[in-house]
Amino acid sequence: MNNLKVVFRAEYVDVDTGEFITKEVSEDELVSMLVWKDTKRRRKLIKHFLGEKIMVFQEILRKATKELKNDELKVFNYMLGIMDFENWINIPQKEIAKEIGFDERRVRRALKGLKEKGYIEVYRKGRGNYYRINPEIAWKGDEKSHLKIIRGRNPLID
Repeated sequence: MNNLKVVFRAEYVDVDTGEFITKEVSEDELVSMLVWKDTKRRRKLIKHFLGEKIMVFQEILRKATKELKNDELKVFNYMLGIMDFENWINIPQKEIAKEIGFDERRVRRALKGLKEKGYIEVYRKGRGNYYRINPEIAWKGDEKSHLKIIRGRNPLID
């Protein structure tokens, strides 16, 4: 029997020194590194060095690269970059088009494809839309809120 130990490479910024650190860690260490205490000080430091922090699931990114059309992938990546806490995005299609250099029709088609493939959810409010990245793909917020959302979608998760 093969007793291979799985080792991960973790890359992060030390919030006290601002130094970029790379080190090999076990799966247990990796999990503990991903769960960080959300203090105002740390949040400000992390935002200062890296921008806002989001969690994205690698398997989905590989799937998206193969499954999504180029326009869908570009719109999806832009949305990941601007999503607010708990994955909410409130931006007109016209502004998305301007930011990524598409016409509105291309953005509309890409959003439709992303919705049909389950990458985003679309909520109508008044004359505009609110978008939400599927929380099973990425998450911006605390772990407790993420688990609550995921449990609401899948009762098999404890």
